[in-house]
Amino acid sequence: GSLTATAGLDRKINRHYETDLAYIGERYDVLGRIARLPPRESFATPDDGFRERSKTSLVDFADPRSRNEFGKGKAIAPIMITTENAPVKGTEARQLPGERSGFGAHIHRHDEGHDKSFFNTTNGDHFGEGSRIRSERKDPAQLQAAGISTEHEEARTQGMKVGVLCGEAFNEADNPGSNTRTQRSWLYEPDASLRNIEFGGTRPNLPKTDSALSIPIGEGAMKKVRDDLKERKGRLFRTATTITKGKGNRPGVAIFQDE
Repeated sequence: GSLTATAGLDRKINRHYETDLAYIGERYDVLGRIARLPPRESFATPDDGFRERSKTSLVDFADPRSRNEFGKGKAIAPIMITTENAPVKGTEARQLPGERSGFGAHIHRHDEGHDKSFFNTTNGDHFGEGSRIRSERKDPAQLQAAGISTEHEEARTQGMKVGVLCGEAFNEADNPGSNTRTQRSWLYEPDASLRNIEFGGTRPNLPKTDSALSIPIGEGAMKKVRDDLKERKGRLFRTATTITKGKGNRPGVAIFQDE
């Protein structure tokens, strides 16, 4: 209908007579009749005619008897299954109709493989599983000592890693576009840095053999100590001397200890 204030004046009617009386000053009189228009339809929001009254819970949690494929015309399974309502003799081999588990099943059962053991871990799935084979026990005498030894300090490389050229990397690739010697071939004379390339790079270690400019100490006394420890295989027992194993500590008579 129209939303204007003057619309529907032809439907204006008077109110019905009422049996009550109106008190007017000092007397009573019949109640007045006021002409009224029928009430208009009022909406907080425009009415588009959408009338949706169904919901998912009516389908998901419907009465089982309303399911024609399961409940209608069929006997509902008893709440408690006993030998009285389900007599069983010997091994049960009968299969109940319907689903084995879930909605529509007469008995709630576990899914297949529910008791299967899984040993997967998130760390193992991402980084792989290590070997489960038990390794052989190592001899503690063959293990390295804790911390940093003098042998490690003597053999470690000191200083920064440098190239054979100053300010650039020396490249001997087969590609002429990146080969250093090919790129320097445009010079009028050979490059001095390439002519003395063998002197560049990390300085070589000192020679192990003595020369005229060094003190004849060889590789030092620690080299002999380490070789002795390797021969003993870590067994640091005392070396017998004449003080503890001399003739004076043995049965018999001896004039000299070192006989």
